[in-house]
Amino acid sequence: MYYTNPYTYSAATIGSGLGAIINAAAAFSEGTDQIDPLEAEIERIRLHSELVINIARFCEVTIKQLLHCSTVPRRTYQRATLGQLLALDCDACRKAGQPTHDISLLGALAHHYYECLALEHCVLDHLKIVGERRKVDAAHSSAPTLNPRSAAASRADLRTLLDEVGHGLGHMADHIGTYERKFLAEVNLVIVQWPNAPTLDQLSRIPVRIRLDDSRIPPRPSSAQQDVNQLDA
Repeated sequence: MYYTNPYTYSAATIGSGLGAIINAAAAFSEGTDQIDPLEAEIERIRLHSELVINIARFCEVTIKQLLHCSTVPRRTYQRATLGQLLALDCDACRKAGQPTHDISLLGALAHHYYECLALEHCVLDHLKIVGERRKVDAAHSSAPTLNPRSAAASRADLRTLLDEVGHGLGHMADHIGTYERKFLAEVNLVIVQWPNAPTLDQLSRIPVRIRLDDSRIPPRPSSAQQDVNQLDA
């Protein structure tokens, strides 16, 4: 048996690595053993970079894992960074000469399950993850400046970072987990109802946002017909 979603394997690998990095960062920041200040600062910078990069990669791959199961064209997210998954230039409007604007692929998943407002309230937390990643990427061209001080100060700085990025990761994972649970509930409903399509009432219990003119959904009876049905019952 193997998974047909190509992002599942990457998500498992990145997730396992991220867990190890978080544990290493926590162990270092809470450690009390004697260490040379310069070595402590080098270790802080290393763990800082690994944390930020892998948190962004984990968010990217889990979002793409869900998008792969949707009708969103793969070309729009296949090479997208986390920042682009949150806000991507609308190429169709640009090519048509229309006013340019951004679209959110993560927002598209949220919209389908009526989670738009919940996601919007946490956008700043998600953008912090993007901002930290960009800082690390920018530092690749010139190594970060070492700031040797006491080992305790280096540990405290990493602890602060761990709390901040952990908060952002928790928010992002909470949203992605919500969409995944509703996605699975929707798929399960479709399978159980096969070959018939789920009714609007069944889908609304998840809830799922759909087009009322979707040909796959049986038309909802008029209010007059509903009254007749109730009388018959």
